[in-house]
Amino acid sequence: MDHMYIRHTLRNLLLLDSKKHNLNYSIEHLNNIWKFTIDISDTLIIEQILDNKNEINIFVVKDGDAHNKTWYYSSEGDIQYDPSKQQLYITVDNKNEYSV
Repeated sequence: MDHMYIRHTLRNLLLLDSKKHNLNYSIEHLNNIWKFTIDISDTLIIEQILDNKNEINIFVVKDGDAHNKTWYYSSEGDIQYDPSKQQLYITVDNKNEYSV
């Protein structure tokens, strides 16, 4: 599975790491909008992301391709958590691919 992680924009603090925290996620692309669905129950991580929803960057590194990253971010901070499904939803409207 591809590696996804979320960092705080200003402090560069790692808030979530799909490999480190052993989390499943998916990305859905709809008309220049990307919706991340992350299976998570850790309330501390969820609170940190929700508290900083206007200041996060999401990075995805394709499995086996450590030299290329995709950077996602939002101008809206559209993040919700559904405790009944234990899923975090992050909607972003910007995507940039680059080499490291």
